[in-house]
Amino acid sequence: MTFIVTESCIKCKLTDCVEVCPV
Repeated sequence: MTFIVTESCIKCKLTDCVEVCPV
């Protein structure tokens, strides 16, 4: 789940996904 986290982070950067991938 490394590539998935990165992609999800880009599309969910402004949502609750930020906790998964804090940018």
